[in-house]
Amino acid sequence: MKGSLVLAPGTAIATFVKGRYPNQAHGNHAAIYVRQDSAAIYVLDQWKGKSRITIRPLYFKGKDKNGNYIDPSNNADAFSVID
Repeated sequence: MKGSLVLAPGTAIATFVKGRYPNQAHGNHAAIYVRQDSAAIYVLDQWKGKSRITIRPLYFKGKDKNGNYIDPSNNADAFSVID
């Protein structure tokens, strides 16, 4: 997704593990893509405990030394388009 010039605002995105949404209490997330810049993607999202839907940045944080995404729910690198 990083650097994509064709991803349309309003596209549904989520974090996946081996092509599947894990649907765990923590560490996964779905959102609506709004835009991006060199540091982050901006998404429209909400979660339990967050009373309003807002737009917020998700910064590109990469992976740790074991190949796992760092803070995947808040890491732009961990998100993919929902097909």
